[in-house]
Amino acid sequence: IFQVFRCRSRSSPRCIRSMSRGRRFHRQQAVAWAVAAWLIALRGTILDAHSARGYVLSLPRRLSLWHCGEHARQQRFVGRRATETVAPPSTEAFQQPQDELNETGILSEEAYSQSDENQSIHELSGNVTEGANHSNETEVLKLGTEQEPMATWPTSVVAGLGAIDCGYLTYVKLSSTPLACPAGASEACSKVLASPYASIGPIPLALVGFVAYGFIIALNASDDNAVRQIMWWLSFAMALASLGLMALLILQLHLPCAYCATSAFISACLLTLVEVGNARSQKRASRRTVLGLSAIIALAALRGGTLPTPAQESWWALASSYKPDHPPVRSFSSEAEKALARHLTQTGAACYTAWWCPHCQDQREDFGSQAVALAPFVQCSSVNQSQLPACREKDIESYPTWIINGTQYRGGRSLSDLAKMSGFAAYPADAFKPRDEDAKEYIWGPREKDTGKDLDDLDI
Repeated sequence: IFQVFRCRSRSSPRCIRSMSRGRRFHRQQAVAWAVAAWLIALRGTILDAHSARGYVLSLPRRLSLWHCGEHARQQRFVGRRATETVAPPSTEAFQQPQDELNETGILSEEAYSQSDENQSIHELSGNVTEGANHSNETEVLKLGTEQEPMATWPTSVVAGLGAIDCGYLTYVKLSSTPLACPAGASEACSKVLASPYASIGPIPLALVGFVAYGFIIALNASDDNAVRQIMWWLSFAMALASLGLMALLILQLHLPCAYCATSAFISACLLTLVEVGNARSQKRASRRTVLGLSAIIALAALRGGTLPTPAQESWWALASSYKPDHPPVRSFSSEAEKALARHLTQTGAACYTAWWCPHCQDQREDFGSQAVALAPFVQCSSVNQSQLPACREKDIESYPTWIINGTQYRGGRSLSDLAKMSGFAAYPADAFKPRDEDAKEYIWGPREKDTGKDLDDLDI
């Protein structure tokens, strides 16, 4: 539509011929084709984005609208250089035979031949000028559309990061090893990994992602257009799957998962890289719908990775009100728990904790309010959550961490295990009874029933 209306202000012969056939017809036809192209593009985005875009891009050429606007625009830049190459004859050469005709009434044979020769030269000059304009126009258009092919190594690097992420989750799932999660999110990550959405039957979903990223790396080594198209569809399917998993994470599970969000963000970046690379190799513009989908997936990944649980929100509000100290312990201590706390302090044992760590508060709650004052707890976090030098010297990497008889034990431990590791025999193991769930509800929130797994002993 813009090209049709712009021809009114151009002096291009193609524009003049086009507009002389009827401006109203061309305007109505352009509006109809624009609406049809929009509907086809919308349908093609879901069914066949590549073929629909090629069809839409061919519409302006069919109507000769693109040639009309481009000819008028390029003539201003390349026309002057072409006219300087072959200059047309001056009007004096045509004026002389005309003057002779006006004076005598009869044009002589010599004057006639001279006039015919000048007219032929003028036509030849015009043809050469038009040919130079067309050649220079083609050269300028080629310079404007040519793009250097995009390097393939960024795609391989991003796919490699995704393979590492999915490979680690696959290893944790198959080997049943503890999952290393960011601070305060270990239980949420473990619940997400143990949910029914994390597997397709007996096959972990992370294993499927690992294989898909491996295929992307293998296909990226080829320059064949058919192989590149297969890689595009594979990355597109991975992006849609990541979007669906992020929707389940946010709307159904209501739990944050840093590994899941990382994989979704990598799939969004991968789709963008593959789309831009294919667009450059095919000398076309990147499809905005694909880039918009990648942006939506990236935002969903950001939300899924930082989604707080209700229990974490309540615990964080409580811990922030007492920082840099721990919130007070609410349960009472037995004589056995007090004796164990004194024994641990006398033997030089230490438990390194952080005020914002819910697992640390869980470990403190096991001792009770009286015994926790006697136990050797060491605060490792400052107000801004940075590690203090005393804990840095001990190479403390997670909280809570026990050091008993020179041996480091990561994660919370039951009191009976602490008594066994430290050699405490004043009370039997059954004297240390675990706290019930109601005593720790202010830390973890209401517990889910029949989960079948106890996640309290995981470290962070």
